[in-house]
Amino acid sequence: MDRAIHKPTGKIISADKLLTDLSWKGKEREEWIAPECEISNLIELKQKGIIEVLVSFVKAHNREINNEKQFVRSHFRIITEGAIDKSESESEEHKLAKEGIYYALWDNTLKLSIANRIINPSELGTFDLEIEEKLGTFRNSKIGDVVLTLDKIDPIIGKGIVFEIQISSQGYEKTEERTYDRIKQGYSVVWLWSDMFSPLGLKKDTLNVVLFRDAIEQYNQFQKGQIREYANLIDKKMQELQTMNIALTNFKQEVFSFLNKEYQNAKTHILDNLDKEKNDIYEKIKQLDFIINEQRVKLNSQFSDNANKLDLEFKAVIDKKIQEISNLPLDNYVLEQISTHLNNCHQDMKSQISKIFPKITCTTCKVDFHLTDIQWLHTNPYCQKCWLVEYKNTIPSIESSKKIKVDFYKRDEDGKDKN
Repeated sequence: MDRAIHKPTGKIISADKLLTDLSWKGKEREEWIAPECEISNLIELKQKGIIEVLVSFVKAHNREINNEKQFVRSHFRIITEGAIDKSESESEEHKLAKEGIYYALWDNTLKLSIANRIINPSELGTFDLEIEEKLGTFRNSKIGDVVLTLDKIDPIIGKGIVFEIQISSQGYEKTEERTYDRIKQGYSVVWLWSDMFSPLGLKKDTLNVVLFRDAIEQYNQFQKGQIREYANLIDKKMQELQTMNIALTNFKQEVFSFLNKEYQNAKTHILDNLDKEKNDIYEKIKQLDFIINEQRVKLNSQFSDNANKLDLEFKAVIDKKIQEISNLPLDNYVLEQISTHLNNCHQDMKSQISKIFPKITCTTCKVDFHLTDIQWLHTNPYCQKCWLVEYKNTIPSIESSKKIKVDFYKRDEDGKDKN
């Protein structure tokens, strides 16, 4: 059928839409049921307790029939056994075949081949006989065409015998699968194929029974084989996963080793560049310090020369005035007062000159000193003592440079200069 009901939502969706509409992507494996109008024998199914028909989605594919490839479009396939698609209604031949088997069993005209014995149905004891009967009480229990159910479970036959009429072609794997489905429900199975019938009925009156006892043993062996096959497959997959895990671990180690090597190389390269840049900056600072100190020496020399020259000129003026005054006919007391006043003026002048050179605080010892005594290093001021102690090895060129210390001349009582 080309449409079905999505049971979780109750929406009717076409097979093509389910395949092409992205909003329905991934819902193909969810539960789907057939619309009632699509099932031709729905009344019969409901009488048997089947209230809904399960279907599954089938994608479009190619199949080969009689060496010819045929395209099969997307559709929904009936899962519930006994349900008949309206487009594929049960044929008259199938109905007649079921009825023929049913009446032949009641009339005891059929013979059954069971465990190398040919028996009539009556030899099975008391049994019930139904057409289109569910094989169990479960919701998805299979439905047999004709079902013979014994009053007592037989160790060889099981619950009874299911007679399945298969008019259309059916592959071996499908037959085996459907046989095991009936066996799992506790029944033996008889398959009747189209070539077993003639226009007058069955060609042979003896039917071969696939016994529950033998089939369940085969099924158990089959299951064990399947389990072994799955176990081997799991072991193989585990080995593959283990191999992949080892390969992945090795790959991770290689990647880590590569990244670590690249990191170390990059780190070394960056540190080398930083060291080079640091050394370059340090060299530039040393050069700048040397230039600053060189300029400081020149300035200090100029300040010192100008201060000494100004002091000498002022001293000469004072001496000249004192000499001129001493030649005047003045009292000695007056002369002494004038001389004292002029000397005081000299001292005031020296004080004013000293104010030209403000005091600076040493970075290390925190002692104030004159600007003329400053030593610069990395833009920080130092007194000569601290600079020589802490930094004389930093820039040797400065240590050997000319150092000028300016002191204003002080006169002793005899009028001689004193440093």
